[in-house]
Amino acid sequence: MTNKKQQPSPMNERRILIIEPFYGGSHKRFIETLLPLSVDYDSVLAHTLPRSNHNNEINNDKNQQQLNHHSSKISANFSSNKPSKLPLGSKSSSSSKWPRFKFTLVEMSAKKWHWRSRTSALYLSRVIIDNADQHFDVLFTSSILNLAELIALRPDIARIAWKIIYFHENQLAYPIQHHKERDFQYGYNQILSSLVADKIVFNSKYNRTSFIGNIRTFLKMMPDYRPPDIDQMIASIEQKSRILYYPIRFNNIPLMHAQRREKKILHIIWPHRWEHDKNPEAFFNILYRLKEERQIPFKLSVLGENYSEVPKIFVEAKTRLAEQIVHWGYVESKQDYYEVLASGNCCISTALHEFFGISMLEAAYCGCYPLCPSRLVYPEIFPAQYIYESDEELLLRLVEFGKQPDKIPLPLDIAYDVFDWIYCQDEYRSLFTKFNHLGDGGSDRSTPQHSPTQPALISTLTSKLKSSVMNHK
Repeated sequence: MTNKKQQPSPMNERRILIIEPFYGGSHKRFIETLLPLSVDYDSVLAHTLPRSNHNNEINNDKNQQQLNHHSSKISANFSSNKPSKLPLGSKSSSSSKWPRFKFTLVEMSAKKWHWRSRTSALYLSRVIIDNADQHFDVLFTSSILNLAELIALRPDIARIAWKIIYFHENQLAYPIQHHKERDFQYGYNQILSSLVADKIVFNSKYNRTSFIGNIRTFLKMMPDYRPPDIDQMIASIEQKSRILYYPIRFNNIPLMHAQRREKKILHIIWPHRWEHDKNPEAFFNILYRLKEERQIPFKLSVLGENYSEVPKIFVEAKTRLAEQIVHWGYVESKQDYYEVLASGNCCISTALHEFFGISMLEAAYCGCYPLCPSRLVYPEIFPAQYIYESDEELLLRLVEFGKQPDKIPLPLDIAYDVFDWIYCQDEYRSLFTKFNHLGDGGSDRSTPQHSPTQPALISTLTSKLKSSVMNHK
């Protein structure tokens, strides 16, 4: 790497390096929500190969924007005079009190997250462009990356003034599938990254408390030579951490559930990844009882992404619930996905591992009555009427819904605006703008207030939905 002295960017501009070692699923959607803040949004979308080839790949042809994603690409960010193509709900930062944001995206494909967590820092250290040439003000990455390793390998990146790590999940509260020794390295990497970051952002209060609250116990797994100042370490991490909920573009979801919602038969939606931490065994066992013991008629749509190792229960359930299944598998089209959600009247989580729950919020917005366990992040996100205490209570709620599916409440009493990109985007602008002093990046977003008086957005939605329901009865 060169030893050029880093030059600051203009005061009215923030150059932001975004690094995502696992560019898929909710991590990808999160970044795609942020990207329109960039003044050269089109250029950020024009993905190119790593820097060794980028001179041969970059051109001004708009067809470049249609290139397929390949694994481990860098999104080169070059100056452009083209206007930003901002999705509905975004506001151009150049026309507000905020500085201009210029993003450079460096991403790796969403495969084998265990290996991304272990080894991505080395690869990224060899392909990220020299900071002396780019003068980045901010580094923004997810907790998949071992930030401590990256900045040790790249002193020029270490000199970036404001290094932010965003926790979509944490490994200190991850459920173990088999009773064997926990892989210590994943959680250890996240602790190291937190120590070297300037700001730590969690997507929920539960995520933050479960991480910080488990550091001491986690480090006790070390056989000897534990850090002598664990209290100070924890205090340092806590002091520079904050909560900023995952932003959802609800304005991109059509309000069509009053017309599409099933009224004659209970239609249950499962909108989760097909992995053990979502506890599919509990979900399907309850459905077996609903069908065989209680003889309640219902339809079933099992959505969500599935990977190479699918839990065996899915194979069994596909046969055992064949008569109930109306949709089985991942839906590529967002529009089609929302249509399936809008046809349901109940969505269920039995998760053992959840730090936010995007799929449940989206399903609820589409009209599915959410039933969530009284653990993890759910009591923070959903009011008490959507929470169940046990599998037996969940079964009883489904029996009740199955007997009178047309009586399942709509609209729902959920404070969507707390998570809505329209309302929280300035929090992210503030995060990228304010640095070099304590209390940077704004205060924590409020925990949802589940009260009879909802914010203006909810009142408006409620009025519209009541009118729509009356017109379609």
